[in-house]
Amino acid sequence: MQHVLVFDVDGTLTASRRPMDGAFAAFFRQLVERYPIYLVTGSDWGKLCEQVPGDIREGVRGVFCCSGNELWHKGVALFSMSHSFPDDLSALALELVNQSRFPLRTGRHVEPRTGSLNVSVVGRNAGLAERRSYVRHDARHHEREAMIAAIEERFPDYEAHRGGEISIDISPRGWNKGRVAKELVSRHPDAQIDFFGDRISDRGNDAPLAQALREMGSHHHVQEVREPAETFAILRSRYPVNVGIQQQAGVA
Repeated sequence: MQHVLVFDVDGTLTASRRPMDGAFAAFFRQLVERYPIYLVTGSDWGKLCEQVPGDIREGVRGVFCCSGNELWHKGVALFSMSHSFPDDLSALALELVNQSRFPLRTGRHVEPRTGSLNVSVVGRNAGLAERRSYVRHDARHHEREAMIAAIEERFPDYEAHRGGEISIDISPRGWNKGRVAKELVSRHPDAQIDFFGDRISDRGNDAPLAQALREMGSHHHVQEVREPAETFAILRSRYPVNVGIQQQAGVA
């Protein structure tokens, strides 16, 4: 049976908003030559290009951006699903940001994307230290979970998921990574789809795709990881390729 490999990006192939580790990228290039591979990210195309090397972007079968609301192939957008969010939803998102007890704001707190709205208390301009500070705050106070509950209570036609380390993604119900599953199965009807993601549990934005694949057949495989180094280790064990790499993957 053919294997189709599908990967989240932030936290799975790269540290959040960081470039792909060099040793991991060298190994991954060999995988791209052997298997049909797709990337599925909550980020837009521009952010993805800052993280994943150009030859890998060119080599994969497709890149689903904005939680599956865009599909790119070799740098060309094949489709895009746009949505106009209500002003009062955007206002609620900003209100929740302003209500947070986290003391730091860096800007770009409510960012429209194709088919989704990304909301971050610390802001998309946050540096690595600021991100880590917010991660600790969120772990203590479960702030993003409270934000998700407030948004879905006020706007039941929308859903929200934890996106990456510092944000939540809001979209119309059903406009999530789960919609990618039908496209993948349509393209590869007889294949086993192996999905790797770090936000599968606890309302993470990888959860809808994981659930959709499980419902489509027990032969599909879902692998939750904690960091890119774990992804690299699993791939080297499960899909060995002869690239002569001795260096262990690190987190950039």
